[in-house]
Amino acid sequence: RALVAAVPVAVGDGSAHRTGNRVSVMFAALPTDLADPLARINAVRTEMRAAKATHADVGPDTLGAVAEALPWNVVGLLFRAYSDLGLANRLPPAVNLMISNVPGPPVPVYCGGARLKGLYALGPIFDGAALNITVASCGDDVDVGIVTCPDVAPPAEALSAAMHDSLAELVALARVPGHTDA
Repeated sequence: RALVAAVPVAVGDGSAHRTGNRVSVMFAALPTDLADPLARINAVRTEMRAAKATHADVGPDTLGAVAEALPWNVVGLLFRAYSDLGLANRLPPAVNLMISNVPGPPVPVYCGGARLKGLYALGPIFDGAALNITVASCGDDVDVGIVTCPDVAPPAEALSAAMHDSLAELVALARVPGHTDA
């Protein structure tokens, strides 16, 4: 089956200085069920365009407004009931993957004279969403952090290998005939 991802999205036009980040969330089905890499990338493009349009139609502040309207103790009770009643095992998940990207420093960063070599961000997992993938840039590099629940999702090492293989498929498709790598 396709994975259903929750993708955090920064909101705001940046015109007013505020402390903290304003974040919304966008939802999208990722066609992990498609074997053909070209069909998969085209389906991702189509799905993400639709998700962005829906997010724009609903408005980036809607989810935040709902969250602010509910007292956090009620939200906590709902999450606890969802878990305690085993609803994640009985209902199809609304989301089974959290995926985000975090722009890191575009220049080299040092601490005590040692250069920062990579950022491997880790994000939360929870009932029904047993997989988190966070991509972080660091200088010219892009690093990927994967967190899984071993009872539900494949181990991070297997997912990392599958991501590597899928990327190799896409790179092979993008090769220009007659062009050789230097």
